[in-house]
Amino acid sequence: MKILITEPYKKNGGVYSFCENIIPFLYNNNEIDIFKRGVKENKSIKLLIIFDQIINYFIFLKKILKNKYDLIFINTSLSKSNCLRDGIYIILSKIFNNKVLLFIHGFNEKCLKNKILLKGYFFSDSIILLSDEFRIKIKNAGYKKNIYISLNPVSKEISNYFTTNIIEERKLKKPLNILFLARIEEEKGIMIALKAFEILINKKELLHFYIAGNGSKLKDAEAYVLNNKIKNVHFLGFIKGDEKLEILKESDIFLFPTYHDEGLPINILEAMSAGLPIVTRPVGGINDFFENGNMGYLIKTKNPVDFAEKIEMILNSNKYFNICKYNYEYANNNFNAELITKKLEIIMETIVYGNNWKFF
Repeated sequence: MKILITEPYKKNGGVYSFCENIIPFLYNNNEIDIFKRGVKENKSIKLLIIFDQIINYFIFLKKILKNKYDLIFINTSLSKSNCLRDGIYIILSKIFNNKVLLFIHGFNEKCLKNKILLKGYFFSDSIILLSDEFRIKIKNAGYKKNIYISLNPVSKEISNYFTTNIIEERKLKKPLNILFLARIEEEKGIMIALKAFEILINKKELLHFYIAGNGSKLKDAEAYVLNNKIKNVHFLGFIKGDEKLEILKESDIFLFPTYHDEGLPINILEAMSAGLPIVTRPVGGINDFFENGNMGYLIKTKNPVDFAEKIEMILNSNKYFNICKYNYEYANNNFNAELITKKLEIIMETIVYGNNWKFF
């Protein structure tokens, strides 16, 4: 198949990670073109961003007229700005008789109330979502065509690095290092995480908290640590490559008290691939597979006391390594990029060639 895939300019989000993880495997059996769109890394002036977007529509139009694509694969999220931007790409594709597969990653439920906003998305030939809950909501909003469910893939770099031998090392290790790896934003739960650690460090002085990422709340987070004299908190900034692999290896618990409009957070999947117990909230596609107790804990509240309590339970549990091993094996079997790409290809073939195959 000849496929045009949309990918964000920005390299620090879940949609970009998804694209980068599947594209190498799609190249094996298909002719792939990549179309970058969204806000560029170095652009912050609103007028320039709008101008860039208008130019991008003309570039996209020229591309689909010049090339006879079997499929346009749109990767985006359910938000007001994305519905407007990517809805236009979908409409342009359909005007010129292109088949469109839409993958919705992030999921802001409020957008479902605006039928006009959803018009562009609903022109898609099929939609892929990250949870069955999202599927029901999109159907209830009026989408009548095929909806498929998929998991997010973990990068080949991470899945290859974390071997059974590395995971076995966790059996001999006393768990002391807690990791928060995400954008440093209020809704990602950074302040909840810091307050939870503040409670823990007063009980267990040997604990360390590693915070990896950048964002608008980074200075506030640093100020909170300084003003409250919280010991053993380490701000690492944005990390990738070997540095990311190393911190995942050295960490013992993954803490992510997000209340953002998540799809299926890749940071949680990566942490599971590294054999880390997870303490998070029941957001997005996590609800579809997470096993409370076996994988860590889902906490409904935003109360730091509840997060501190569950982390302490894991630290004191004689089943710590059982959770590590369970998460590693589950991730290996379910978040493999090659396997997920093969399933995506079957969905694509269904749309292009009309096979009677569905993946729910």
